Amino acid sequence: AVAVVAAFLAVNLRGIRMSSLTEDAIVATKLVVLGTIGVVGIAQFSADRLTPLLDGGVGGLFLGAATVFFAYEGFELITYDRDDMVDPARTMRRALYLSVAIVAAIYVGVTIGAQMLTSDATIVAKQEVAFVAVGEAALGGVGRWLAILGAVFATGSAINATLFSAA
Repeated sequence: AVAVVAAFLAVNLRGIRMSSLTEDAIVATKLVVLGTIGVVGIAQFSADRLTPLLDGGVGGLFLGAATVFFAYEGFELITYDRDDMVDPARTMRRALYLSVAIVAAIYVGVTIGAQMLTSDATIVAKQEVAFVAVGEAALGGVGRWLAILGAVFATGSAINATLFSAA
């Protein structure tokens, strides 16, 4: 843990450009992992599998997406770069709205995909590692490791974002 924090600290000490490039690479990797597993799940779409999701209404789907959205840190970081942006008023507005829309779409897709790939009992039983179970259901052993990689990158992204915001 100390080595990981030290590595991200070194990245942040090299400057905003390096921190930004690192964060972009990490986030792109997370999005590929989430998108791949979500698409595999959605490709196996069955309306019957949505019944548990719809028990709480469609609002429950968006509540779940919002919960995951806040679990993945980063949106507030857009405001920290305001002084380095070209036309910050326009850029900030576009960046915030676009990023929220993209993340909401990805997480709704992952939620639906997960519902298609695994049973509710599995998701509940494996709470902390449910996405690993979903990845494995999607792509076997490769999916399992992709989901683990996504979790590692999500943690790394949160560490990098926290160090950047503290700086």
